[in-house]
Amino acid sequence: MNRFYIGEEVIGLPEANERYIVTREGWIGIVVDILDMNMIQVKGIGEMNVYAVFAKYFTSLHCFPQDTVLNYEERV
Repeated sequence: MNRFYIGEEVIGLPEANERYIVTREGWIGIVVDILDMNMIQVKGIGEMNVYAVFAKYFTSLHCFPQDTVLNYEERV
């Protein structure tokens, strides 16, 4: 079941590394649409691209331990 709402900030979980190239662990985006019970559309902050992704590979940024959030330099 999809647990996100439109406008929510999400962050990629480690499992996202196995499936995605851009929306990987530590990637932060905003939910722009809910496609079905398993998929959401997300857009990176300051990005133009929108990605359809499985919701299970993401969690809410607001419930994620802040000391583990990677900045841009650490993700590259």
